[in-house]
Amino acid sequence: QIPCLPEVASQQVDFTAGATQSSAFHVDTRFVRLYSDTDCHVLAGSNPTATTAKMPLTAGAPEMFGVTPGQKISVIAA
Repeated sequence: QIPCLPEVASQQVDFTAGATQSSAFHVDTRFVRLYSDTDCHVLAGSNPTATTAKMPLTAGAPEMFGVTPGQKISVIAA
């Protein structure tokens, strides 16, 4: 499957002060595109808290993931 444009929703998560959660995904959200200008680590779930032991996301390298509506992404700097 390929995600459609325009996107259902767009979010920015400021994780400069530590692990931060996004808002819950929209009921129609099935895919997310994650992009960061800083190396970081991410975790998805109903109440996630990312740590530096979780999946890394390299700065400047966007990634696409399938997700469950209502879940959230947590991000922490690497």
